[in-house]
Amino acid sequence: MSSFANSTEHRKYVDDVLKEELGPMYVGIPGFFEAFFSEIAGLELAVQAVFKRCKAGNNPIY
Repeated sequence: MSSFANSTEHRKYVDDVLKEELGPMYVGIPGFFEAFFSEIAGLELAVQAVFKRCKAGNNPIY
């Protein structure tokens, strides 16, 4: 991805390049969160706070 210039001319190729560089991606894997993140104390509260900040203000980023 670092080889792409920041222009609309190259954006149509980004999806293909990402798929090639990242390989297969999976969504909705049962038990993923519990297996990898359940031991991190306070993670859910921290994520909620960050998400709330992303939606706040006159120019939300989400």
